[in-house]
Amino acid sequence: MNLLESLLDKGILDIPVQDFRDESLLKLASRFGKVIPGARNELVQLLPAREKGQGPIGSFSYSVGYGSFPWHTDTSYWDIPARFLLLASEDKSPCATLFQDLHLIRDMIPDFDYLLSRAVFLLDIPGQRRYLSPVFCSHGKKGIRLDYHIFRPANNEAIILNDLVNSILKDHFQRFVWTGHNAIIIDNWRMIHSRENAEIDRTRLLRRIYINELD
Repeated sequence: MNLLESLLDKGILDIPVQDFRDESLLKLASRFGKVIPGARNELVQLLPAREKGQGPIGSFSYSVGYGSFPWHTDTSYWDIPARFLLLASEDKSPCATLFQDLHLIRDMIPDFDYLLSRAVFLLDIPGQRRYLSPVFCSHGKKGIRLDYHIFRPANNEAIILNDLVNSILKDHFQRFVWTGHNAIIIDNWRMIHSRENAEIDRTRLLRRIYINELD
């Protein structure tokens, strides 16, 4: 099983890294697909912990500062979210990245697929407000997106889905601890993730790369 097959099987991969230069991280990311730019057109995006009100308007740091990040799918506001994302930290940090497999959550909620198919969310971004489904399909492959930061439930099914998933995530999640020698690749169509409170490490800095499957 190659790395991409292993990622698709597990949903997340912990990969040893010694070289954190942009060109090396981009080379690693390209093993999983096509690197695509972020919202500000960077291929390697820097994600520093910041005071509330700092950073790009609408970002997690701007909204919550050093507080815990809401659970989310990266690029959930895109028509089709990025397929994978690479996260890396050159420095050791006690502020972990939290994650959980939505396929496992499905097994814990009997009506998950029904709620998912009926739920409607309002994307709460100025200038981009529109209604979205949490389930989407691209090239015959289905994905799930949830975002407790910018998705507002617009019907009863969305309210119930949000409440049930949030209840499970309070006690059922995994922690990825940054050792300064590792990176993770996340299946962004399957895994939901967040960040612990960064008050314990205000110098925390991650690098992020978005990746799509090859056409």
